[in-house]
Amino acid sequence: IPIKVPGGWKAHHMTFLEKGIAVNPGVLELQHLHLVRSNVGFCVSAELINQTIVLPIYPAISRKEQRYCLETVSHVLETIFSGN
Repeated sequence: IPIKVPGGWKAHHMTFLEKGIAVNPGVLELQHLHLVRSNVGFCVSAELINQTIVLPIYPAISRKEQRYCLETVSHVLETIFSGN
């Protein structure tokens, strides 16, 4: 599930990487551009592509990794949303 963060992915991905967590943009590609080649009518999608992150998820992630990820992401998001 993508998470909307102030400043978007570009503003925070290094903070997560420094803590050992690779986050990605919440949306990698706007699919409507394959059909209509324009963002007209897709303003929200075009805006959100740069404002969201998605957390790591893959089949081999261990419980320990999940716990670390959740605790660390919670802490980073608290910092982001509090403005500190």
